[in-house]
Amino acid sequence: MDANLLAQVKSSVDLVRVVEGYCGPGRRAGVNIFYPCPFHTEKTGSFCLNTKKQLYRCHGCGVGGDSVKFIQEIEHVPFVEAVKILATMGGVEIKELTEADKRAYAERRRKVEAEQKAFEKWLA
Repeated sequence: MDANLLAQVKSSVDLVRVVEGYCGPGRRAGVNIFYPCPFHTEKTGSFCLNTKKQLYRCHGCGVGGDSVKFIQEIEHVPFVEAVKILATMGGVEIKELTEADKRAYAERRRKVEAEQKAFEKWLA
């Protein structure tokens, strides 16, 4: 996945909005917001979201990450699917690869693998 597209998707959605969609409102403490962790059962808010860094960490179960990781964990989906969900939330359009793009990618991959094998053989 293109790094620029990933950065655009991440910046299009505020992690606070994403988390609050699943957890409800949290308790603000400076730049941090605390929620009950959605990944384990608890009564206190050990799930800490840093609003400036757009990162989260649960001090109870240890999970942490960014908006993509949160969607992966909460929805039980792979990375690409999580990015697509966030893109939809943020209104970012992700174009699907055309058949020509897929063929070009496969050809580049074959060339890289062949070069890798040749290099490994040369090292041996």
